[in-house]
Amino acid sequence: MEDQYNLCDGTELTVNAVSNGTKFEVKRENISIANTSGKSLNIVSDGNYTLIVSNDANCKIEKSFLVTTRPLPVVDLGPDARLCPNDSIVSLANGVPDEKAHRDSFAPAC
Repeated sequence: MEDQYNLCDGTELTVNAVSNGTKFEVKRENISIANTSGKSLNIVSDGNYTLIVSNDANCKIEKSFLVTTRPLPVVDLGPDARLCPNDSIVSLANGVPDEKAHRDSFAPAC
């Protein structure tokens, strides 16, 4: 497991523990999370997490990690375009024309 994970805003992050332990407990901000008894944890909130793994002899080990929510990227393609069959449109990616896509991929305006 990593020490830190990024959670994209509005999504879910799955963290998998690699362990031969038999019991798993997860805490977020030192509060136990209900129904987290397996090696796989689905995370939807940022914060400080601690995974506590134990075996049948009740030997325990803890691993803490930080989850930080990051915003999704914003995309603005400009105004909608209407194309007739066989028309094309030039898009700019980083200021460089890119004409390989978009041919016949829009609803016809004719």
